[in-house]
Amino acid sequence: MTRAIVGVAVSALMVAGVVFCLAVTVPTGTLFFLGFGGVGAYLAVRRPSNSIGWLLIVSGWGLAIGSVPVDAPPEALLTGELDTATQLALWASAWGWGLAFIGFLGLTLVFPIGRLP
Repeated sequence: MTRAIVGVAVSALMVAGVVFCLAVTVPTGTLFFLGFGGVGAYLAVRRPSNSIGWLLIVSGWGLAIGSVPVDAPPEALLTGELDTATQLALWASAWGWGLAFIGFLGLTLVFPIGRLP
């Protein structure tokens, strides 16, 4: 891929992430996304073939999605009487942390050179 195409794709990912964070997550989710996603975006644009930048973007998205606040009373959780929006927020929060974990695991496997040893 050319650098211009990668730049546009990464810019779209970052803009969508910032809009998502400002609209849905708590302020710490925005900081997590900007910290990890911003560094990952810079690396992905500079070296698109290196997987470290892309994994940082995945980790930033996972931390942002995992930071979605959920206001559900414990009784409703136990009985399963939640509305659809709360169920979706719970699902997204749970899967967001899993996505961040996968990104961090990938980083630990490929860190120094961007590919498996």
